[in-house]
Amino acid sequence: SEARGLIDIVLAARQLRLGIGARWGVLGHSQGGHAALFTASLASTWAPELDLIGAVALAPAGSAHDMVAGLRDIRTPVPALGFLACVLIGAAAADPDVRLDQILSPAGVRLLARAETSGIDDLIVPGPKSMTAAEVLSTGADLGPLLKVLAANDPAALQPRRPVLIVQGEHDPIVARSSTD
Repeated sequence: SEARGLIDIVLAARQLRLGIGARWGVLGHSQGGHAALFTASLASTWAPELDLIGAVALAPAGSAHDMVAGLRDIRTPVPALGFLACVLIGAAAADPDVRLDQILSPAGVRLLARAETSGIDDLIVPGPKSMTAAEVLSTGADLGPLLKVLAANDPAALQPRRPVLIVQGEHDPIVARSSTD
């Protein structure tokens, strides 16, 4: 959906201002980098009248399904666990089989409520307020539907139809290099 939205922005801009050409490029960071990768794979079929010349993806997250599947094994506080709440909201919106009431513990439900009203900076809390994944996930929850949605949104399987440059910082505190690799 991110890629279609990006392409639709270009189509709309060309309708609003006739001088905008059909050649374009896309650059995005983090979630935007993820969107840039999907755009490089989808643009030529979604809007063949446009000429995407290339994509730059800065720190695009990948392998979210592997990270979420491994969360139960992490017994130390995870400051970036707030991102999980955002991912869960998106996954549940994409697939009704992702039942957040069955996946989350009461503490996870509270984190989800904060994610619906707070910015990401408020969700990434270092220090004693950080929670472990075990505190957020319901014991024995079936993560299958969630992992299926995340796997479908993993850029690793993409076959971009345009040139792509992927850039990743070695010490990025949010997107691990292994995720981008």
